[in-house]
Amino acid sequence: MCSQPPQDRDDVDAMTERNLRLIQLIEEPPEQLIVSGGEPTLLGERLFSILRALRERFPQTRVLLLSNGRAFAWSGYTARVAAIEHQNLIFGIPLYSDDS
Repeated sequence: MCSQPPQDRDDVDAMTERNLRLIQLIEEPPEQLIVSGGEPTLLGERLFSILRALRERFPQTRVLLLSNGRAFAWSGYTARVAAIEHQNLIFGIPLYSDDS
């Protein structure tokens, strides 16, 4: 969800608006969507807007959101995600190591 290559200005609002428009342009409901790029939970309210848009437009689509999971330490954040009521939303927390 962050610009590539990185920009020398804050473009989070522009990227959020672009993603919200892209959701509306998808004609057929995809079987699955993956949200990644940087740390999506840092988007705050913008992420909630994207997740609500996905729930409204594609309620049957499985949405996998990759996160480091830190924001879920705050019960208020977890409650706000739950309040979106996206029945097919899954948060994945990747584990990385140099030892297989």
